[in-house]
Amino acid sequence: MTGDLARTGKPEQYGLVVELFKALMDRTGVPPERFFVVPGNHDVDRDVGRWLLRTLSSDEEAITFFEAAGSRGFHAQKLAAYRQSMKSLLGAARPLGIGVGEDSVEVVEIRGVRLAIAAFNSAWFAQGDDDKEKLWVGEANVMRAVDKIADEEAAFAIAMFHHPFSDLHPLDRELVERWCERGFDMVLRGHLHTDRTRSIATQRGGFVEVAAPAAYQGSKWGNGCFVGEIRAKARTVRLRPYMYTSGPDPWVLDTRVFPDDAEDGYCHTFAVPAKKRTKSSVGAPLRAATAAAMRSLPEEQQKAITRQVGGNSDQLASELSLVDVIRGINYLGNVDMRDSGLGWVVAITRAGDALDRAGHRIKVTDVHTLADALVAASRLFLEESARRKLTKDTYERTGCTAFTAAFAATVAGRVMPDQTLRDGLRSESADIILETMGQRVVIDIARAAEEVVHLNRLSRSIDLAGAKLGALVLLGPLAPPSDRSEITRAMSNADVPILIVRL
Repeated sequence: MTGDLARTGKPEQYGLVVELFKALMDRTGVPPERFFVVPGNHDVDRDVGRWLLRTLSSDEEAITFFEAAGSRGFHAQKLAAYRQSMKSLLGAARPLGIGVGEDSVEVVEIRGVRLAIAAFNSAWFAQGDDDKEKLWVGEANVMRAVDKIADEEAAFAIAMFHHPFSDLHPLDRELVERWCERGFDMVLRGHLHTDRTRSIATQRGGFVEVAAPAAYQGSKWGNGCFVGEIRAKARTVRLRPYMYTSGPDPWVLDTRVFPDDAEDGYCHTFAVPAKKRTKSSVGAPLRAATAAAMRSLPEEQQKAITRQVGGNSDQLASELSLVDVIRGINYLGNVDMRDSGLGWVVAITRAGDALDRAGHRIKVTDVHTLADALVAASRLFLEESARRKLTKDTYERTGCTAFTAAFAATVAGRVMPDQTLRDGLRSESADIILETMGQRVVIDIARAAEEVVHLNRLSRSIDLAGAKLGALVLLGPLAPPSDRSEITRAMSNADVPILIVRL
């Protein structure tokens, strides 16, 4: 349900909403955990939001709003009645569009297919009839959701929000749409009270966009809906349109929506563009390397690259949006990336894509398969470093990022860089956490001279993470080209096996 559940967001209006949704779930057999909703502008209580910030003015403000703890508290109060009624009906832990980033994503498995649904709130700044181009979904919000979807290895991803892209603030609209092209297979929305379907194919992938007609009694617009069928492996979405008329059987096939598809019963099948979602263990290092490369360039070159990604040449592009350019080119402006840290990471990422297509990723189940994975990652790391003329400074600054990318490229499972381990506590020494086959592996990357200190810290991190295996990767000094590494078993007080890799 893509928003506008109520009329003015008042608590008393949601009694009827809950009654309707209960009836829908009863008739369809769909349980509450498979029922997805986001708010719309009519779920906003304008009286509560009268004195709140009306919009944002920059990417920096948007990043703070969507990432800083507590930043959305006052705006969330406008949706208090919506949130309370939907959580009581559908579950207290559900995101319902109020969660952001990874917290907006839910993954369900249906007939062996992992389906990800990201519920976004496009009504954070909805307040009046002049909302157009004042609304924000948030690039950082969508980007982190896409990271989570990639980490979860979902076969098909759906984004839900209420407003069309054209209603978003100009600074947000293009970036959010690009991330949807990159990360989502289908976008569901509402707001305009009329059906709208389209398939968008771009250099980033693309998506099928579906907007259903109005569905409320007394609407001056025609009431209608779609019944859709997703075939994730075939990468198609088939839509059957219905309209509401009158009489004892009011819901009938709407032949006006797809008039050219009479031979298919006036249904239409959309092809879903193929895409490549990048895991956060690769995406985050790639963004960090991109930012570092950008900062090293003269300002004029930075502006030229900004123009390349469609930004205003006087306002440098956000570090997040630059990744779209970097992933597809071999040069950053006029800078040869082959000898840069960024080029190193990009090359490893592409090598990992080839391993994935060939089905050569390693499943880590015990200390032996962990050793196999570390050998494969080390080989990829060293081979790619030998192909480029890295300076000592570049090697030291980018080595951790490059090995993280190499490990992510060679293992099956969810690879997370520098994550919170348990109860909000962060590890002193965990550059990588691998979740695979129902267990966790903690890996630290350090300089060779820091072996003893990091080994002790790693033992504590393993306990904190509840991990079954651990590894310490030691980066030696920049040396002549080599593809050799040494792996030994560590002697430690931990009950968990720890491997030491010396590069």
